Amino acid sequence: IKNQPGFNSELFEKESSVKAAITRLSLRATQLPDTAWLLKINTAIRDYEIELSKIQEKLNELPGYRAKKFANSIPTIAQVQNLLDKKTALLSYHLGKNELVVLCITANELSYYQQAIDTSFFSSIISFKASLNNFAAEQKYNGAAVSAQLYNSTVKPVWDKIKNLDKLLIIPDDELNSLPFEALQDENGNYLLEKFTVQYRYSTALLQNDNKTKLADKSSLAMAPFSAAGNAVFAKLEYSKNEVANLRGNILIDTAATKKNFLSAADKYGILHLATHTIVNDTIPERSLIAFYPVADSLPNENNLYVQEIYNLKLDSTRLVILSA
Repeated sequence: IKNQPGFNSELFEKESSVKAAITRLSLRATQLPDTAWLLKINTAIRDYEIELSKIQEKLNELPGYRAKKFANSIPTIAQVQNLLDKKTALLSYHLGKNELVVLCITANELSYYQQAIDTSFFSSIISFKASLNNFAAEQKYNGAAVSAQLYNSTVKPVWDKIKNLDKLLIIPDDELNSLPFEALQDENGNYLLEKFTVQYRYSTALLQNDNKTKLADKSSLAMAPFSAAGNAVFAKLEYSKNEVANLRGNILIDTAATKKNFLSAADKYGILHLATHTIVNDTIPERSLIAFYPVADSLPNENNLYVQEIYNLKLDSTRLVILSA
């Protein structure tokens, strides 16, 4: 919408600038123990939010803006089916506190499955992810049992509808967003990935947008800020330099792999490859981050790219992001 003639680009730029200011102040507020300064920052955030609301009202008043903004409405089942080939199924999961609903859409059929769940289902997700992440060289993988439990809840109910297919498009929900379905095993120990190609989507509305974006070329912007040194928070990643060294494009190592350089170049490359550290904060999600150079011993700090800042990024030319972290 921003790039189409007839729309006020200044308003879009101002909207982005105000969002960035709100993000910076919100992050600074998490660092301040001083009540008086915190009050000033919260007041400034409130003022920016009021300004943002006024900007968005002006955007909504632009002729045709609302129609274009909301043009990508949820497609009908028939429209989704027209986007699927005969070897593909779309599985849309809807997770409630006490039930799990799975919608299964193929080129020829719509079916759904509903089953009761309890707290043990959510505990299984946590346990399974822990079994994948916590390991030692001499320790055997012990996630098969809990993997089978999750398989029985999420995949087995739709097995008869998908068993003759080759590809799954999965739309997860809530806690299922962090579940690697590929690693689930059936009662015979077979991984889902051995049977299907698995891809993830986040809304059926986005299915229609595939391959319609003007993309940059296939060269890379690659960054490895921790190849030479770490700190008290993040370890050195000595092989991260080797990981990106032979890529075609702009390769930034250590002192060059700054947040500033990333922000200025991100939308000029078709591929972004970040060989760095991240923190995922499930308790306070907005503190989740991607780390850049300079390496600092305290968190949060200005050298990290936080979730709220990622929301503001312009990445409409990007084909692929590799977050190797």
